[in-house]
Amino acid sequence: MTRPFPLLVLATVMAAGLWLSGCGGQSSETKSTTVITPPSEQPQAAEEKEEAADAPAAVAESEPVESTPAESSPKPAEEPKPEEPKPEVAATTAEVLPEPEAKPKAPATDPAAAVESSTATATDGAVPASVTLGAAPGGTVFKGRVVVKGTAAAPKPTVPNKDAFCIALGEIPDDSLVISDDGGLANVFVWLRKLPAGAEVPPVPEEAAVLDNAKCSFKPHSFVLRVGQKMLVKNADPTAHNTRISPIRNNAFNQTIAPNDRKGVEVVYQQPELVPIKTQCDIHPWMGSFHFPVDHPWAAVTDANGNFEITGLPAGDLVFRLWHERMGYVARSVKVTIADGETAEQTFEVDAAKLAE
Repeated sequence: MTRPFPLLVLATVMAAGLWLSGCGGQSSETKSTTVITPPSEQPQAAEEKEEAADAPAAVAESEPVESTPAESSPKPAEEPKPEEPKPEVAATTAEVLPEPEAKPKAPATDPAAAVESSTATATDGAVPASVTLGAAPGGTVFKGRVVVKGTAAAPKPTVPNKDAFCIALGEIPDDSLVISDDGGLANVFVWLRKLPAGAEVPPVPEEAAVLDNAKCSFKPHSFVLRVGQKMLVKNADPTAHNTRISPIRNNAFNQTIAPNDRKGVEVVYQQPELVPIKTQCDIHPWMGSFHFPVDHPWAAVTDANGNFEITGLPAGDLVFRLWHERMGYVARSVKVTIADGETAEQTFEVDAAKLAE
């Protein structure tokens, strides 16, 4: 009866040991695979390691969109490519390259271009076609025309050989002899030689006469002005001109006029001259012109067609003179009787041979 009890106890102890041994082994394995290892130290999956090894490091840093293979990295994929603006800049530069050829040329620095950009006489209205002398319009009038009889050789233009500005102008016309197609002679001075007794002389105009240096010529080529009337010697060219005037009764004038001088140097004559006086430029010897200071307003210069008109004259017996630079006196004493308010008209002929140099 005593043997069965020990066997039963022994079987019970063995069963309990087997149960305790199985529970302890399962608990140990669970701790080593899931609990001890933290998430930050988990190894990369095999696929992630292979993709990262295939991508070059430089590309992955500079071009994250194309080189980031992992779907678990969305942030780099949203960043723009740093290299994308470069092609746009290159394209813009390529389009701009032909632009310099399309741009208008910069203002030329050569003298020929300066001719167009200089302050021309015609633009500022400084030089009138005829100087205001103060004679009343209409009234008693003497008018006429001077024509050339025969054929006069046209003067050759001047080809400047000094001063870059003048050379760039090319040929400069010689205005010492200007004849219209139908023979009218320009630049003939016509004036009342002597005032009749009791004639009232209008006051001297306040408007100044202008002698301009323009395109290496004097403008106007011929004009009349009053004694006591201001004359302004100007310069429309970007080069200096020496203006020398040689009167007989008045003081001489010899002065360099600065380039582009639109204010002018003032000259006033105190005495009437006997004949027109010459102006020259010592820097440019081909430049020459004539003007005539008189002590009354009854004088004129023939226009491009050889015509002249003197208005507001005192009525009566009048004596006129005509003069041209090529021949001197065209007529020394022309007697004309004009009634008050009437018009006398006369044509004068000049032998072409007398106009030759």
